[in-house]
Parts: sequence; structure tokens; C-alpha cells
Amino acid sequence: MKYKPGKESEWPAVRATRQSLLDLPLAAYKKYRDVVRLGFERSAKSLRQQQVHRVNDLPYQSQLVPLAAIFADIGEKAEHTTNNEKIARWYWCGVFGELYGSAAETRFAKDIMEVPAWLDGSPEPVTVLDGVLLADRLLTMRSRLSAAYKGFHVLLMREGARDFRSGQTYDQTVFFAKDPRSETLRQRF
Repeated sequence: MKYKPGKESEWPAVRATRQSLLDLPLAAYKKYRDVVRLGFERSAKSLRQQQVHRVNDLPYQSQLVPLAAIFADIGEKAEHTTNNEKIARWYWCGVFGELYGSAAETRFAKDIMEVPAWLDGSPEPVTVLDGVLLADRLLTMRSRLSAAYKGFHVLLMREGARDFRSGQTYDQTVFFAKDPRSETLRQRF
């Protein structure tokens, strides 16, 4: 799916509901399954680079769907550092702007269309423009369940936070060390 910049009313319909997946014809599933799988694998790799190693550390699980769709759509462009930096910027704007908490389906559709176009030189996506973190928000973050709280936690790990007792930094070896599937996961990604 390639988006040509233009009026939003000219965009194709984008749905990301459970029902839309269940309504997908078998032929369409078979046609796109490998591309979609690759999109999720690239998303996992990107999130690990940001130091998101567990589902519980993911600020918005709902943001994973457009992230995977973006990676599936851009294909080999995912290997370019500049594109990965832009995608990371989009991701963090969504997290700290707390934009994927409600009415996320509308945002999915916009991001799935706008982010790949942005990588090709179009204007910044609305999520990047809307993603504002107000300083006062730092004073009100109390819940470990809030996306912004989880986002700061991940950024602290990414920037080299250390365990108070052991002094060990948090990286994938800490998270995969106890999981018997870890060797398979490391080899894959």
C-alpha cells in the first residue's frame, strides 16, 4: 500500500479492528501474511533497540499495530538509519503525547498512511506534530500503568540505568537470561 500525499478524503479506508481481521478473505491473508510477519519482526527489533524488552514495558500495546504496518509497508527502507530515526521519533511522540490511549483507530489510519509518506519526503505526520510533553505532566506521573511513565522507564534503561543492588545495566541479556527460549529469540532478531 503506497500513499500519495493528497486530501485525507481521498485516502483508502484503513481499518484495524478485530472484526476486520476476521472478515479478511483467506486469499488476502495468504497473500500478505509473510509481509505482515516481517513487519512485526522488524517492530520487535526496533522496540528492542529502544530497550523495550517485555510486553509490560510497552507504553501502548495499541501502537504496535501501526508500527508493524509501517514496517511491513516500507519493506527494505526499514534498513536505513534515517528512516529508523524518524520511526523512533514518531513512536516516542505517540508515547509522550499520550496519543494512543483512546480513539486510537483513527490515529492508526492516519499514521499508517502518513509515516511511510514522511519517510519519502512528505510533511511530518500528525502524531509527530501533536506529540507534546508538557513539563507539568512530569509532576503528575504516579501510575506505573501510564504510557508516559512506562516511556520514561524505557528511556532510563536505554540511557544506561543500573540495578541498585548489582550495578548491572538493563539490556536484553538481563531479560532473556532466564527464558529458555532466549537463545532462539536472540538468533532470530
